[in-house]
Amino acid sequence: MFLTCIGSAAHGVFRSFKFENLADSSNVTKIIEAFTRCCVGETYVTYERYVFNQRVQQPVESIEDYVAELRKLAKSCEFGELEDSLIRDRVVVGIREDTTRRRL
Repeated sequence: MFLTCIGSAAHGVFRSFKFENLADSSNVTKIIEAFTRCCVGETYVTYERYVFNQRVQQPVESIEDYVAELRKLAKSCEFGELEDSLIRDRVVVGIREDTTRRRL
């Protein structure tokens, strides 16, 4: 059913997929995983960390919004156990107010 609905262009892409076994080529979960790998691609951790480390608080951005955005960016950085401390460090470096930075 899924393959019928995706259209001819996507069906052409589907035919190029290599599955581990023949049964996987009819398993909708495996098919969607293959499309995800093909269309979304890999996360480039180095680039994601670059974006995270370049992020500073914008002039009209509240501290809550800034921290929420940092948390969102950190999800794709694979920081592991260091995530909270790296977000904290980024807040200290990236906030607009120098007096608050010194207090932190």
